[in-house]
Amino acid sequence: KYGLRKGDAVVGAIRQPRAGEQPGRQKYNALVKIDSINGQTAEQSLARAAFDAAVPMRPTAALGLSGVVAGLGKGARALLVGEAGKTGIVAQIAEQIGAAQPESHLMVILVAPRPEEVTDFRRSVKGEVVVSGLEQTAEDHVTVIDLAVERAKRLVELGIDVVVVIDALTGLGRAHAALAPRVSADDPSVALPVRRLFASARAVEEGASLTIVATASERTAIDRLVASELRSTANAVVQLA
Repeated sequence: KYGLRKGDAVVGAIRQPRAGEQPGRQKYNALVKIDSINGQTAEQSLARAAFDAAVPMRPTAALGLSGVVAGLGKGARALLVGEAGKTGIVAQIAEQIGAAQPESHLMVILVAPRPEEVTDFRRSVKGEVVVSGLEQTAEDHVTVIDLAVERAKRLVELGIDVVVVIDALTGLGRAHAALAPRVSADDPSVALPVRRLFASARAVEEGASLTIVATASERTAIDRLVASELRSTANAVVQLA
């Protein structure tokens, strides 16, 4: 009826528990009235184009960044590979993006970060910080990251440039591997969902872009497999010392 898509931000009224009904019996209360979808009316939302139907273009408009990501364009897929210092570099990149691209929507996704790192990012980043914490399950990691990237796609459909910074995409690969225990660490299918998510980044002919800057580790066999698959999808790879 409303053409809702995963990642839509919906504002509306929910059904209140009936007399005698146990509160919290359902995980979510039913939505009985929709006021807006991504800040638009339901009618406007129905008329929007689909992200997957947009025409992908090469990233040409520069983000205006310096350092290891100098020259990166809007819609790029940038991969930072290494072990030490990745999170610090991610923080620097996020700060640069916030300063250089105030009109873009910045989203930082942290996969199993240390608690103090979450505090640092929330205090320094001029944008949205999405956290899938150390205490969360592999299924939670997959759900949180997938929903965040789908949210980014919905913003691109509205004509907004979005930059998503993920630390680290190999953490998502481990989560998928944990959910498929019978799959061996050298089976490329483990990396397929991660590669598909990374490949979402693009500039579109209709005038907006989704940029993804992601880190990757090569610590374990699964990490190396995922990093290798991501390298083949990236249009910018930085090997960190």
